[in-house]
Amino acid sequence: MARIRSIKPEFWTSEQVMNCSPMARLLFIGLWNFCDDAGNHVASAKTIKANVFPGDDIMSSSIQELLDELSSNGLIAYYSFENKDFLHVTGWHHQKIDRPTYKHPPFKPGDSAPTRRALDESSPPEGSGVDKEGNKETPLPAVADVPAGFVRFWNSWPRSPRKVDKADCCKRWKRHGLESIADQIVAHVEAMCETDQWKRGYEPAPATYLNGRRWEDDMPPASLSLLAGSGAEQPWAGAV
Repeated sequence: MARIRSIKPEFWTSEQVMNCSPMARLLFIGLWNFCDDAGNHVASAKTIKANVFPGDDIMSSSIQELLDELSSNGLIAYYSFENKDFLHVTGWHHQKIDRPTYKHPPFKPGDSAPTRRALDESSPPEGSGVDKEGNKETPLPAVADVPAGFVRFWNSWPRSPRKVDKADCCKRWKRHGLESIADQIVAHVEAMCETDQWKRGYEPAPATYLNGRRWEDDMPPASLSLLAGSGAEQPWAGAV
């Protein structure tokens, strides 16, 4: 049964939340209404789509990508119980509940499953690799299958705990045909690396960046000069 939940003002300025796309944030808030009173819900993109976006033309695969985005930013954790997949809202302690009721198996921190989940609940998680930061990620395809533009994109990304899900990012890169605009994307990432926000460690996860097409966002004024010599198309091109 759906419940009324509360949102604290600090939610909007949380670093984890700001690293997510607007749609992922909306999905995150919507999840709260349908989680049980321990912050747990079945990890089914189809069910969650029906709960949170019942009247919207959104594919379940898009909901799964948003869930993975929330997971990569540490806002939800996947876990399994008796061969069924669930998710847990990691900051659930912020909700104050007088007479809690529980519908789903309890989450235990040691039960966390790999970040990426398959859309079909009966499918096993992809991959079992571990990156340098200790985060699980799926293995990359053979070198010949990795686009040169993606390699440049990944190498230009700053090292941080959020630099994860390399294989999934590569899949998205190819699925959305981003190789043709690799120069534009890499130039934008290199320019953003020079901004105060990214230098302070407030860059998004690469998957969030790709999902939100962040290279199309307005550039901070201090970064526009860096793009000028990169060969990337200027936003004012053809205006005069």
